[in-house]
Amino acid sequence: MKVFGDPRARAKARRYIVWGIEDGIVCAGFLGGIALAGWVFHVIFAALGVA
Repeated sequence: MKVFGDPRARAKARRYIVWGIEDGIVCAGFLGGIALAGWVFHVIFAALGVA
């Protein structure tokens, strides 16, 4: 059974790989944004003397 010999199967596998990479980039960006926002709030509250 040659799955990757079929061009349609190869294109489908490539599409899923690209979707996985894109999802990873979006997830990393989301987590990075949360971390950056937390750091900004920490700096603001530290400047105000709260934390």
